[in-house]
Parts: sequence; C-alpha cells; structure tokens
Amino acid sequence: MEEAEREEPSFLLSIVDAYADLCDYLLSSVVDSAKTVTMSLNSIIINATTFIVNVLWIPVRIASFLFTLASYILFAFTIPARICFNAAANFPIITILFVLTSLTLLYLIKRITQQNFIQWLLYTAIPYIASIAFTVLGIFVPQVNTLVNIVNHLSHPIQWILDLIATIRRRAAAVTRTVSVLSPRRDTNPAAGSIRRSPRLSVSSNSSVAGSPSTLDCVICLTNRKDILFRPCNHMAVCKDCLPSLMDEDEPLCPLCRAEIDSHFQVYY
Repeated sequence: MEEAEREEPSFLLSIVDAYADLCDYLLSSVVDSAKTVTMSLNSIIINATTFIVNVLWIPVRIASFLFTLASYILFAFTIPARICFNAAANFPIITILFVLTSLTLLYLIKRITQQNFIQWLLYTAIPYIASIAFTVLGIFVPQVNTLVNIVNHLSHPIQWILDLIATIRRRAAAVTRTVSVLSPRRDTNPAAGSIRRSPRLSVSSNSSVAGSPSTLDCVICLTNRKDILFRPCNHMAVCKDCLPSLMDEDEPLCPLCRAEIDSHFQVYY
C-alpha cells in the first residue's frame, strides 16, 4: 500500500512538470512570434517611411536642379553685361570709342547690304568665318578633307533627292505665282460703286500703254501704287501691302522677269 501511495504523487508530479514545460514552450513560442511580427512591422514601417520621404523629396530635388540650372544660365547670359560694366568702370574712354565704332559699323552694314545686323551675321559673317576656319583646319589636319569627301559620297543619293524636290518645288512655285498674278482676285469688301478690274486686262494694258497712269499700279492687287524695288533685276512691280505674300515663297521671283529676288527696298515718290 505504501508503494502504491508513493507512485501516485510521482505520477502527478510528472504530469505537472509536463504541463509546465508545455506552457513554457507555448509562452516562448508566442513571445518569439510576437517579436518576429514586431520586427516585421518595424521594418515595414521603416521601409514605407523611407520610400515616402524619398518620393516627397523628388519635387524638391527637381526644383533644386532647375534653380541651379537657371542660375548657371543667368550667369552665362550676364557675362557680356558684366564685362561691359567692368570695361566702362575701368576704361570709360575706350568703352565710348568702342560703342561708337560698333554703331558706325552696324549703320554701314545696314546701308551697304540692306540687311540688319542679325541677318548679316547669320548669312555673311558666320559662313565666311566658318569657311576660313575650315580651310585652316584642313591645312593642319588633312584628315578633315578625307572625312568630308567620305560624307559627301555617302550623302550623294540623299542630296540628289533633295535637289530633285527643290527643283520640283521651284517650278511649281513659279507656275503658282504666275497663275496668282494673272488670275483675278475676289474682293471680300468691295467699295460701293467700285468696279473690279481684270488683272489680265490690266497687265496687258500696262505692257501696251507705256507712260499711262495704270503702269504705276501694283501687278498683284492692281490698286496700290508700286513702291518696292527688287534687286538685282531693278524692277518695281508690287506695293508694300502685296510684298509679304510674294516673299513668303521658298524662292521669291520677280513677277516681271522671273529673276530671283536677293533684296528689296521701298521707294518713295
């Protein structure tokens, strides 16, 4: 009987110990799971916060880049003004002479070439300077001429196609311009009691009756007086109101002799 009583408490103690071990295991599992979930949440929150901060900083970085770029551009554009200011502050007499010489040069360019300074710079000065630079470069670096010849040979088919298109457009423009000159134009707001004249009759009368008042009429509108002189053909055929429509063509031609118009100026009489 005593041995049976002693075995019962030991059995109960083993059950209690097993239950305690199970509780400890479950508690440690729950704690570990909680730690894992907490760490995962912390990492997710940290990553999300970092991503949001980076996204929100994108406009600030773009604005900073644009501001820096604008400051560099402004600095580059103000270089001539700062140079002129420093020159005027340190060398006033030389600056005045330079300004007067520049104004005189611009006036001479305007009078001689009938062009403003920008047109003269784009169509005369820069090509001339570029040709000199290219010639000097070809002397010291002969490989440049070889490269240019290779590029010319490679672009020959393309250049032929472009020349063909330019020829077609030139001929089409001449035909279109001839038709526009000879065909009558509709007046959207005719004056009361006015009689529309036929351009073909007016052109023929101009060519047949020399010295009559109709010879002073514009060959396009047949209303205003001719006051635009074309160079180099020296023909005066249109008025200043019809000049823009004529010069809008790719290669403007004189309506009388079909010569290319290099320049023009208004005549006052």
